[in-house]
Amino acid sequence: MSSQNTSAANTDGIERRREQWRYYARLRRQREDNESRNIRLARRRANYSRQRQQTLGGDHILVGGPTNLNEEDVVHSNSTSTNPSLIPPNHEDGRSRRLTHIRNLARNMPVEHRAMQEVSGLPPTYPTIMANDFEAGSSHINSNVTTVTERIEGVENIVEQNQGDAYREQGVERTEAVENINCQNHGDDYREQGVDNTFDGTAHVINCMRGRYNCAKDYKEGIQTIRYQLPQPKTCCFCNARLFHRETSSMCCKDGKISLPNIPICPEFRELICEQTPRGRHFRQYIRFYNNMFAFTSMGVHVDETMALNSRGIYTFRAQGAIYHRIGSLLPHTPLSVRHLQLYIYDTGLEIQRRMSQSVEAHEDIVQLIQRILDMHNPFVEKFRQLSRSPNLHQCKLLIKEQPLNQPQYCLPSASQVAAIIVGGEEAGHLSGREILVQTFGGNLINVQDTAGYYDPLQYPILFPFGTYGWDINTRDTNRNKVSCREYYAFIFQIRDDALSMIWYGGRLSQQYVVDNYVKIETHKLRWFEHNQDSIRADLYQGLQDAFHEGESDTGNVGHRTILPSSFVGSPRDMIQRFQDAMSLVQKFGKPDLFITMTCNPGWEEIQNELLPAQTAQDRPDLLARVFKSKFEELKDDIVVKGVLGRVIVYVQVFEFQKRGLPHAHMLIILDEDDKLHNPEDYDRVVKAEIPCKEEQPQLHKAVLKHMIHGPCGVQNPRSPCMKNGRCKKGYPKPFSPETYQGNDSYPVYKRYDTNNPVPLNDHCRIMVDNT
Repeated sequence: MSSQNTSAANTDGIERRREQWRYYARLRRQREDNESRNIRLARRRANYSRQRQQTLGGDHILVGGPTNLNEEDVVHSNSTSTNPSLIPPNHEDGRSRRLTHIRNLARNMPVEHRAMQEVSGLPPTYPTIMANDFEAGSSHINSNVTTVTERIEGVENIVEQNQGDAYREQGVERTEAVENINCQNHGDDYREQGVDNTFDGTAHVINCMRGRYNCAKDYKEGIQTIRYQLPQPKTCCFCNARLFHRETSSMCCKDGKISLPNIPICPEFRELICEQTPRGRHFRQYIRFYNNMFAFTSMGVHVDETMALNSRGIYTFRAQGAIYHRIGSLLPHTPLSVRHLQLYIYDTGLEIQRRMSQSVEAHEDIVQLIQRILDMHNPFVEKFRQLSRSPNLHQCKLLIKEQPLNQPQYCLPSASQVAAIIVGGEEAGHLSGREILVQTFGGNLINVQDTAGYYDPLQYPILFPFGTYGWDINTRDTNRNKVSCREYYAFIFQIRDDALSMIWYGGRLSQQYVVDNYVKIETHKLRWFEHNQDSIRADLYQGLQDAFHEGESDTGNVGHRTILPSSFVGSPRDMIQRFQDAMSLVQKFGKPDLFITMTCNPGWEEIQNELLPAQTAQDRPDLLARVFKSKFEELKDDIVVKGVLGRVIVYVQVFEFQKRGLPHAHMLIILDEDDKLHNPEDYDRVVKAEIPCKEEQPQLHKAVLKHMIHGPCGVQNPRSPCMKNGRCKKGYPKPFSPETYQGNDSYPVYKRYDTNNPVPLNDHCRIMVDNT
């Protein structure tokens, strides 16, 4: 039964991929102009007529251009030729059978080498697909290379049904005018294949196709250059989360094991955030300030203000050290020290004025609107208002409860469930480990435990206006197993069209919320290691040997320690092991040949298409990280798996986040000995430091000017971040060089011709740039 289910699932997957490829083919035909369409149809008719004559005459079909082989050199299946007497009288039936055989042949060819294997052992009554010995420009391909070309109209559907996935994996847009299945060589044939291989002057391999060995060397922009985009995001079949390319459902809900209530969204806050008015823009810019104004707890954190207040670049919330939430007493010591929770209770007639006095940037209409929304929806505010009306306020205490275990998971908390008022000498009873008893007066602040469900709603009333409980240690999945802190936030941080979260409308406040909970997740991991030293066998780590290797000289520090193992990402042991692994690879395989850097571009369409109304890319660091990771995996697949820069035997990668908040990755590549770069001529095949010609390579010219020009700095922009002591730290402008040569510091000095023809940086400024 399981094998039948697997077969049915595979069939369904194949059908879906076929339908997707048919859809892409229709879109491609719709975009072609009349001239291309006429050429495609004319060649199809000509090929069909010639192929039909050969088929009806019983001749072999020789595909791939002109041949230099003699008749006796043709390798026939089973050393026999096609016997005309074996062809059925109905020539149409014979043609159908031949097409059926070609379809089966296309289906059975492996994905990696589907068009490059020598075909043998075919039945004698069917046509044999042969390889031809031909030359393309200065490139020569051996006769063991088989190129399957579409010559019959009916074969076109075979490619659409069976080869679609391979094209999409390689990023190839198949051109109907050439009607050619794009193939790739392997082994020695890779190194003999040139950039543009011409078949009979008409059919040619797309010279820009992704996934061809060494195709990135000696790159020349051609008419077939395509702009690659990630496939459309998928939807998790379990929780409806949006999954980008190469993401799986295990990252959102553990394949359906975790099912949690969606955080309800407040329409009033959403309308305020999405307003395209000065009030809306002001609220988005100061949303963190307004949230702190109405928060019930204070947040202890050391914020890097140089990043938070930086007027240049994108906004970044950067915290250093631990983060903790604290709650004070119900009443202040003096009327001038009213803060946070006390504003909801003490002298509420002056509440607006007290909140407005916290900053001159506050707008009174926004403060009044937030107060009305919270008074209407928030159960904590309801309980605090009830307390403020109590005649015995000075004798009252407030008990903040944790979520009851028997409360349905999808029910919003009520005022009686989130807190209780204790009057006079009434006893609070036995307090749970996560319940908080807020005193009427007191100078000491109480830490709010991060394992309690009210940790989030007390600190972020704008994101949780309904008082929705967050994660606590009693959170369970569908199998009644405990859900970890990381698993919980991995679930609620997902994008779901049917349940948009208020978290992704928060902008700068959402950044603070994500950082806050990331620290909570890391804290829980560290806490686990602290209490499970026996499980990780810490006795193998600590002792005199560790002290000796670490250079410990103070004997007072040698003793019992809390060991952080290498399994904790970012720990000293983890970093040392990674470094040692990289050095071992260099010791065995030699020095790296290529250093590659990839930076996230917030202007990518995959990011812009996912932004909510009134949002910019800096408001969604989650999109930046996820789309960048997907695109980086595609780049790595091109370089490492498909070998567009040569055969890779070792690679080392690291992800970093710039101070501007954009992720970027560095890769060190060690190539196979046959593909190493040995001299300046090899360098020029891979790296160019010149602005491409606009007439010959317009797309590359535009891309270089947009993304690869340093600065401007120096005299044109003395305040550029790269300027230090009046000079550019990166050494720009570079000197002109008529050719590439090896520098004294082992780095190459790239060729930079002095063209005496600077070009404008863009159409909107007068800054001129050249190859320096």
